Amino acid sequence: MQNMVEMKVGTGPGVHVVSAMSADQQDLLQTRAAFAEKYCADNGWPSDMGQLSIEQILEIRKQPGWQNPE
Repeated sequence: MQNMVEMKVGTGPGVHVVSAMSADQQDLLQTRAAFAEKYCADNGWPSDMGQLSIEQILEIRKQPGWQNPE
């Protein structure tokens, strides 16, 4: 059985959304985030992912390094 990482989302009384993510899934997300940050820096784009356009996000997601991170 894979190790599971518990993530809690939400705030306020009685509001808790809990999802389980395997360590492999967490590693995948972290690797993709690192790739996206480097890609933005290499292209002179904002480092704040919230400031990217849809076109920029789609360009990042088309890259082999994002699709198949190592």
